[in-house]
Amino acid sequence: MNLLNRVQLFHGDATPAQALIYARLEDMGVKCGCSLSGQLVGPLRTDARTLPASISFVPCDPGDSLLAHAVLPDPCYWSMATPALYRAELEFHNNDGNITRAQLLTGFRGLGTRGSHLFRHGKPWVIRGVKLSQTPDTDWGTWRRLAAAMITDAPGEELCRRASNTGVALLVNLPNDAQQRDQMLQRISNWPAVAVVYAESGTAGMATMPSRFPNLIFGEFFRAGQVVEPAPWTHVVICEVGEIEAFQQHISTCSCPIIAARSTAIVKGLEHARHECDRLQSDLAPTGDFVGYLVYCS
Repeated sequence: MNLLNRVQLFHGDATPAQALIYARLEDMGVKCGCSLSGQLVGPLRTDARTLPASISFVPCDPGDSLLAHAVLPDPCYWSMATPALYRAELEFHNNDGNITRAQLLTGFRGLGTRGSHLFRHGKPWVIRGVKLSQTPDTDWGTWRRLAAAMITDAPGEELCRRASNTGVALLVNLPNDAQQRDQMLQRISNWPAVAVVYAESGTAGMATMPSRFPNLIFGEFFRAGQVVEPAPWTHVVICEVGEIEAFQQHISTCSCPIIAARSTAIVKGLEHARHECDRLQSDLAPTGDFVGYLVYCS
């Protein structure tokens, strides 16, 4: 059993004073005779000195999944300004007495939606994201300085690690294939930089994803010209902007938070692309305020 691929770390009730942190292994309830325990250590920062504490994970009551929880006082939530991480040191005890140990890095995003708004740590959050045609030598400092979120199709572990350590939010385009999508979410969901994951409108097999991977924001992508009718699993909609009048008409009945997206042939680098996010916001100002502005560069 590979805990690194299967364990999920997420928070339940969370306030500035306290957060309830869970570690979960799916489809391994009490009938398997196993248990999950360990320690949560942090906060850990690469850009600041912190004094980490150690909090115990305590097994929860039996259920469909193997679950343990830790009560974390004074949580340091992850953000682009304060990329605080925690290390989960977990022990899986199986029914023949063997113990498997694993260490996972994670962080707590504090993201949520309410009505037509997107919130981070209880405050409205507006995403400005960029997908460059190539990012061979990522200048993480520039991404952070510009408060630019990175849009990516298939983030590897090293990219998720660097983004989480540096304070760069990621928006991830999910595969259409259900098995590949599940494997990707298992692999990336614990990294706090992964803020929004999204799939094309009409993608099958998405209904259970938000409950299986808590604390992620799930988006549904609508092409220019599509009428925006969000599926029940959708937290936010990402709408491609073509003609602005048509865009305004197609989103007119949408009650979900809306992220506007535009494709461009810009090849002048990150700073120019980030400026295009602001230009998109300015172009759409007569239409309304949205929770995000994305630019896809070809």
